Amino acid sequence: MPASLLRAVHDFLDAISQPGETLVFKAEHEVSPETAAEMLGISRPIVYKRMDVGKLPFRQIGTHRRIRVADVARLKQHEEQRRNAAAEIAADTEDLEANYAETGNRTP
Repeated sequence: MPASLLRAVHDFLDAISQPGETLVFKAEHEVSPETAAEMLGISRPIVYKRMDVGKLPFRQIGTHRRIRVADVARLKQHEEQRRNAAAEIAADTEDLEANYAETGNRTP
């Protein structure tokens, strides 16, 4: 069995073993903004905002918007990386304040 398939099976089994809903889509499948919001863990209005500013590509079908699952996954990964970077900066800042700040220069 190829290593990539083994990783995919492992990731799938790990996902379905977790509590909650597990969704399986092909990358080229398209979803509604509502489903994209669920997949991203954000509100539908924020999904529309991401689409409007160009962070989440979509196509218009009449009055409906459709988003490729691959694009949703890409945005989710990007936003998780941003959150992790922000958390690292916050932790570093707390460490600097706790260990290196001069006590006389602190403001409450």
